[in-house]
Amino acid sequence: MKIAFIGGGSVQWTTGLVVDMALSETLAGADLVLHDIDPAALDLLTTACQRIVDQLDGNLHITATTDRVAALQDADFVILCVSIGGLAAMRNDLEIPERYGVFQSVGDTVGPGGLARGLRHIPFAVQVAREMESLCPNAWLLNLTNPMTTICRGITRATSIRTIGLCHEVDNVRQRHLAPMFGVPADKITMAVAGINHLPVILRMDVDGRDGMDLLQDWLDRHGAFKFAGDYDEDLPHGYGEDYDWLLRASRVGKVGVVTEVLADIRKDVPSWFRGRALNTADALEYMLAKHPDFADHRKAHARVLGQIAYAKGTAKERRTALRFAGRS
Repeated sequence: MKIAFIGGGSVQWTTGLVVDMALSETLAGADLVLHDIDPAALDLLTTACQRIVDQLDGNLHITATTDRVAALQDADFVILCVSIGGLAAMRNDLEIPERYGVFQSVGDTVGPGGLARGLRHIPFAVQVAREMESLCPNAWLLNLTNPMTTICRGITRATSIRTIGLCHEVDNVRQRHLAPMFGVPADKITMAVAGINHLPVILRMDVDGRDGMDLLQDWLDRHGAFKFAGDYDEDLPHGYGEDYDWLLRASRVGKVGVVTEVLADIRKDVPSWFRGRALNTADALEYMLAKHPDFADHRKAHARVLGQIAYAKGTAKERRTALRFAGRS
């Protein structure tokens, strides 16, 4: 089996996916070809992934190439995980709409940010799929790039390539939110889910033999939705949890202008965090490779080191954000 990883120089996603692949008995003996246009990133991630496979005693053969044709040739599966323009472009997706009073929760799926990101990514995704039609026409394309739904739609409308979009959002909710809330292991929670990426809808939920929807309603009746978001979501920028209740009260009495002003203040930390993250993520990974022999169990330590580096180099606002990552990871 050959798996081509387009965007294999991604510090954010490649190592985590390789951990999963190395632990999979189904993928034992597979050839994983990492492809990226950045040779330095590709070298770094190839070293990291080989370290992971070795430490997990995995049976995964890893090679790397900057030649996309060579990566795609005769592949059985193609993973698409790219960011056209990187975090610098995504910063524009957030900051430009904010100048006109448009604040986005993520900015990579819908709204002006999602539109801009789609215009950058859909043409490239379709180009890869068209190359697959001649190089590996029977392969599945596994898309991890946002805006996921529109990219998948573009590929399937423009080409004959079988395509599926993958996102961890539902399982993250199950593991990080619902399992602690209900006090059960995550594997005791099963769900029937519909919707589209970044807008999933849980239709039914079973929690260790009990009706999960009833349990969730009972919890929300006692604690409220904003308690759930503020206490459990570590990805929220600094200040969200503290301001949720105030924002809700303000919106109820019609203080729309005040709410918008507070949201703008909260979002000021986000672009600065992007700057620090873009500069320092690779540094943190190189540090982990050099200092930690047990790199395969790297995830929490990697996040902690990233936070420490951002704290050391950052401004006061960046340090507040970095402290959360360094302390909670």
